[in-house]
Amino acid sequence: MSTAKPPQHIQMLHLDRMALMARYPDKYFNIAFVDPEYGIGEDGKSNHSRGSLATATKFTPKQWDREPPPQAYFDELQRVSKHQIIWGGNYFSDKLPPSAGWVIWDKVNGLSDQADCELAWTSFDMGIRIFRFMWAGMRQGKSIREGHVMQGNKKLNEKRRHPTQKPRALYKWMYERFCKPNFKVLDTGFGSGNSAIEAFFFLNPELGGEYVGCDIDEEYFNNAVAEFESATQPLPLLV
Repeated sequence: MSTAKPPQHIQMLHLDRMALMARYPDKYFNIAFVDPEYGIGEDGKSNHSRGSLATATKFTPKQWDREPPPQAYFDELQRVSKHQIIWGGNYFSDKLPPSAGWVIWDKVNGLSDQADCELAWTSFDMGIRIFRFMWAGMRQGKSIREGHVMQGNKKLNEKRRHPTQKPRALYKWMYERFCKPNFKVLDTGFGSGNSAIEAFFFLNPELGGEYVGCDIDEEYFNNAVAEFESATQPLPLLV
């Protein structure tokens, strides 16, 4: 096991998710943002590249998305957190209680052969919420407000580091809608590291805000830590 050394209120751990959750008492976290494996092979094995041959991002073939998590994972997740937002909830309907509160991420992907959207089960008693943000190869949304508009400057596109990566804009929206700056947030598989990056900017350690996340894959972990360090560096002062 190894541990990154980001700011004090951000913990990024190279650790198994069940071992991490076992460290914490019941309902320690205000909320868990998680994106577990769906069991559909989107792990770089069958999905080795995305997009055209000219622009495809290559991922190391792996085996982690062979089947969904066991019931014990969902039970432990609900033990340590008061609320949960679980991406891929439609794949786990036999493991989660009924919920009226769902989040839909509309990828605005037009004629792409990829899914039009992803669904997240939530523990909130609320109406369905939709977040629109283009995410199809080199076509990415311009901003949270203009997610349906393609970013014109490809240099501003987010670098793809993980085969099931979710954009920073999505996590920023989730923090703003479902969190407060003093919340304690859990992520049991941060993948690209985007949940940690947005936690850094949203959570306030002086108020008790805290993020705890882990990833068991060494390659993903190292890439996420490197991106976190790059994305959270203070801008140089202009003299």
